[in-house]
Amino acid sequence: MIRPLGIALFLVTLLGGRAVLAATPVSKLAEGAAVVAISDTIKVTEGQKIVAIGADVVYPCQVLAVDGLRVKIPTTRGPGWVQASEVVGIADAVAYFTEQLAAKPGDADLLWRRGLAQHGQRKFDPAVTDLTAAIAKSPAKAKYIETRGAVYLDAGKPTEAIADFTAALKLNPKNAESYNNRAYAYFAQEQYDKAIADCTAAIRLEPKVAQLYASRAANFVAREDFDMALVDLNEAVRLEPKNAGFLGDRGKAYYELGESDKAMADYNAALALQPRLPMALFYRGNLRFDRAEYDKALADYTDAIKMAGRMPSFWCARGVARFELGQYAGALADFDEALKLDPRWTDALHGRALLKSAAVDAKFRDGKGAVADALKACEETKYEEPVYLDALSAAHAESGDFALAAKWQVKAVELLDDDDEDRDEYQGKLRLYLTRKPFRHAPVKK
Repeated sequence: MIRPLGIALFLVTLLGGRAVLAATPVSKLAEGAAVVAISDTIKVTEGQKIVAIGADVVYPCQVLAVDGLRVKIPTTRGPGWVQASEVVGIADAVAYFTEQLAAKPGDADLLWRRGLAQHGQRKFDPAVTDLTAAIAKSPAKAKYIETRGAVYLDAGKPTEAIADFTAALKLNPKNAESYNNRAYAYFAQEQYDKAIADCTAAIRLEPKVAQLYASRAANFVAREDFDMALVDLNEAVRLEPKNAGFLGDRGKAYYELGESDKAMADYNAALALQPRLPMALFYRGNLRFDRAEYDKALADYTDAIKMAGRMPSFWCARGVARFELGQYAGALADFDEALKLDPRWTDALHGRALLKSAAVDAKFRDGKGAVADALKACEETKYEEPVYLDALSAAHAESGDFALAAKWQVKAVELLDDDDEDRDEYQGKLRLYLTRKPFRHAPVKK
């Protein structure tokens, strides 16, 4: 299993041994369902040709298509078809393994498989219990340790995950999956150099796996080395030219490098392949916002929210677009929703503070509320972000405290680089406050 960085893993496993009837009715095995192959030796076919066996099934295993009593599943040797009776749905897997363990108590392999099934159902503590028991029975089995590391990682315990992946690599130093998974854990700890080193080790072992290049690119992006990220994403796209996620990520790299036309081309290509890709919609919305195409940006953000409504950044971005369009009630609702999802989301605090300070419609202005939001954003960022100090100044001005407004605006200007494009705007606001005038942000004219 080569996992994409930043994406939660829905891990499933293979059931070894004898063929049994599937525990899941065929009617439930729809496209996209997570399933488990019942044997390492089942034959995966394409036409009349055997393309793989059960041991080659890709993790996570999701049904690609259904055709009567057959289902199509991914393998390391390409996708192929198996009988529906040869797979079991992940929802039924824990009960299945529990039944098997009743007949063979303490069997390490069955404990491992039930642990994987628990992980697939995001039952992390029971998964760790089963996997720890399996490891105690067979401490030299790298796959047992590797799996427990994956559970720790998805449970938000990267330190424990790193320890397990390191132990698994001592037993099997040529496992690209272990290097990539440890890179994921280092990424979670913001140890990007270590993560890049592990991704590079994985690439040496598996140079034709596109996801490994995308994983390394994610670390370069986090380190703001967008040139190196672009090199890796170019290779990922070359290896998998129809992977919408890779195209969207490359578009983001182009965007950060100032190549907006190439970024837009990649976003459009990604969305042509996968119209319901939320991050590509979000990224394209950002680019359209930068181009002052606020209506189009609003549409993209709305579609992204429909796909992934738990992302505070999506709600916040739509709130900003609505603010620019003068849709104050909608903007305020979006900022509120972003802050319900994450009360410390500083961009939403900033947006709400600015709206309450600078809206041209007086009924939406609230100086006291604006100061509270802006102060929280500044406190979260230790008063080191000029954009939040700028909002704090506007809030104080709306409250009638022009001395404090001028004080914080001076600080905001001081924090800007000499060539910052916002310097003239910030200094203009300072002149307003020195003459005891509040700041107003007029909506765009359609």
